[in-house]
Amino acid sequence: MLQVVKIQVNGQIGWRVAKSAAGRWVGVCPELGLAMEGATLDELFANVNDAVQLLMKDLMESGELDAFLQSRGWNKEVSGPQQQAGQLEFEVPIELLVRSNDSARTLLQ
Repeated sequence: MLQVVKIQVNGQIGWRVAKSAAGRWVGVCPELGLAMEGATLDELFANVNDAVQLLMKDLMESGELDAFLQSRGWNKEVSGPQQQAGQLEFEVPIELLVRSNDSARTLLQ
């Protein structure tokens, strides 16, 4: 049976969000060095969450997660088996900051 290891990240990740001229939603998070897009806000949020999950898993596997979190003033709490044999699931507070006066182009500058 595959056990899930839940890791709660105690920190807020803000994404600046705007609609592109083509009508797609674009989200940028300079703090993480990531940009994502989606046809709807719901799709964008799902893509953002997937990207953050992949980033956190990669940092965990490379042994860099603790240093990454500490450099941002964040920490983590682990629940479940304390081994990496299970599936990792990160709970990360993500906030989409939609600004009507921003364009997708200005977000990427």
